[in-house]
Amino acid sequence: MKKKLVIALMGLSKGGKTSFINSLSHNPKEMLAVHAKNEARTKVTVNYELVSYGEITEAAVINIGWNKARIACGGDYKNFDSYNKACDEDGIYKELGLQKISGCENMYSELNKQITQIEQSMTVEKVMTLINIERMDEYITTITIQVPANEYLTKVLTQNGMTLVLRDTRGLLDLMIEEGKNNTKTVYMKPLAELGLDGINGIIFMSEGTFQDSIAKMYRRMLKTVMNAVPVFLAYRDKTICEEFIVDVPSAKNVIDGKKKNLDMFEDRFYEALNFLKNVGIVNEIDGDFEFATFNYFKKLDVEYLFPECMYLSRIKRGRPTKENPLEDETFVNYTLYTTYIMSDVISKLLGYYDDIFSVFRGNTLSNVLRKHRYEFQEDVERDFKEYGYKYHTEYARPQVDYENADSISDKMCDVGVDILGPRDGITSMTGRKMRYVASGVSGVTIERALRKWINKQTFYNEINMESALDDNKKADVIKKALSYVLQKRFVDYYATIQGYICMNRYIIKDNIEAIREKNVCESKAMYEYAGFVLDAFCNELEQVGNEAVWELIVDCGKNSEIKY
Repeated sequence: MKKKLVIALMGLSKGGKTSFINSLSHNPKEMLAVHAKNEARTKVTVNYELVSYGEITEAAVINIGWNKARIACGGDYKNFDSYNKACDEDGIYKELGLQKISGCENMYSELNKQITQIEQSMTVEKVMTLINIERMDEYITTITIQVPANEYLTKVLTQNGMTLVLRDTRGLLDLMIEEGKNNTKTVYMKPLAELGLDGINGIIFMSEGTFQDSIAKMYRRMLKTVMNAVPVFLAYRDKTICEEFIVDVPSAKNVIDGKKKNLDMFEDRFYEALNFLKNVGIVNEIDGDFEFATFNYFKKLDVEYLFPECMYLSRIKRGRPTKENPLEDETFVNYTLYTTYIMSDVISKLLGYYDDIFSVFRGNTLSNVLRKHRYEFQEDVERDFKEYGYKYHTEYARPQVDYENADSISDKMCDVGVDILGPRDGITSMTGRKMRYVASGVSGVTIERALRKWINKQTFYNEINMESALDDNKKADVIKKALSYVLQKRFVDYYATIQGYICMNRYIIKDNIEAIREKNVCESKAMYEYAGFVLDAFCNELEQVGNEAVWELIVDCGKNSEIKY
């Protein structure tokens, strides 16, 4: 299997994410011309899959993720009147080329035929038009475009036998405001998949701009869990290196390292981004200096990069390029040398990081030690959950709702007459102001929080024999990082948040609630047994990670077929 790294680019709108990615293309003229026409203000998460030039020679759309239920105006695929009205009146339906369907036809089948035809005729230029349309993310969730890499990056990809996916996320954590009755507005907390933070191996945080504290506070829990699970790199578009013209990619390192010698100036570039990450809980500020709050494997200076502003890009946005081909423009070529160096260095660091981090899984020592402490975990979760509904500030048990307590949630977990998920596997549906699947939601959030916090506070890691070249004093930190990564990548639900909390994958919730029902567990021990079953599933996954083939599958991009998504 060819390796694949998935890296999310995060930052403010117009922060340079799209230009950064497209500068890595073998034919940047093709992509930049399209983006110049459409202002490149992405409303839909776009995956750019960079592959070695020669495997492909031009960009192509290879996948579109559709919200078919939204397009059909209902997941039952029977609401012909609403759908046909939307085809007549909604500009998005017209842009997509959707046609009306008569009531005598199978709506689901006909809609799939239309979508297949739309995909077959979809061009890169058309896609770039669509992703800049307001509300398009309600109908198209993701788009994947395959792009041939430039010459230097092609060598890097070929040498490592890999492809690289750069995920162009929307302007930093856009909020969706939903209109309600009586002119009310509700803030919709986006799940990881909609934020473009699902299944990633690393983050490049575009650090230019002023970041809102309010967004950091709102998304703190979600961002903190993701950023503690994968490495975070910082890239700043800097004016001081615009005139630092270089002749090749390796020369970019010398210029950036030279800037680091003036440490006050260099660190000033990243102040706003680091302050934002402090509010998220990723870094601490001590005596005016920032440092990562948890073990981050790399030193802070090693994950900070500068790249220049580019006059060619500024001119092309104004419709005034001096050269038709960007590769004939000195400022653009200089820009690509810096961005290519950054990307190549990030790839090298990530591959080394995962080789070391996942050395802890060779053999089953890790899962065996976790199983040895299974009862401690169960007792810890049970102790905390018993306070649910009676004490608000519990350590694990969330979300707190005033119409439930530990006893009522336990009853619902054990009652075979209570639905675990909705008819289409929904978990976040509401009945008025109440959660429809409250037992699933509370148990899913509680067990995710418990397992994550348990991983980070354990002291038994000295019991684990680890084959690694890493220093012994980093052993516990490395193990925690590896466990947090598997938890985030394999056990978290990417498609739902519950009152702003991340929850366990809904099918893991379902499987283990069904398990306690099948075993006729009494209500008083429901959460205790549930915690044990989930830990068993986690340990089973860790054992599979020890197999090299599955290691590649999990580290790179795949989803284990044993866990349903």
